[in-house]
Amino acid sequence: MITLAIIGILGSMAIVSYQDYMTRSKISSGLTLTAAAKLAVAEYYNSAGGQLPDTNAAAGLPMPASITNKYTTSVSIGVVPTSGTITVTYGTIGSLAAGNTLLLVPTPQGASMRWECSSPTLGANLIPPICRD
Repeated sequence: MITLAIIGILGSMAIVSYQDYMTRSKISSGLTLTAAAKLAVAEYYNSAGGQLPDTNAAAGLPMPASITNKYTTSVSIGVVPTSGTITVTYGTIGSLAAGNTLLLVPTPQGASMRWECSSPTLGANLIPPICRD
């Protein structure tokens, strides 16, 4: 009887961990959409004399709502918290409501660009591993 209880507890912990893993992988899928935006921001910076773009149009990208996948509703370039920031906005993912965001903030470093990602809306357990320090 005790063995069954222990197996049940371990099983429930495994299910929660697996659900978090699946949610993180769906959130990570939005990061793949940012590759073109990162390149566009870096090219704009190098060709505009050290300025960062404020919009998708300025960076030569399509409208934010046209950069999507199954879980991502838009990828936009904006000014919050700084110019050139890429914001990935998500739709509903499992039990997560739509509207969660992941921010990629550029920091110019010579001829290259360093990207820091964070989220004002996602919990620390749901931030993709590539965004963790």
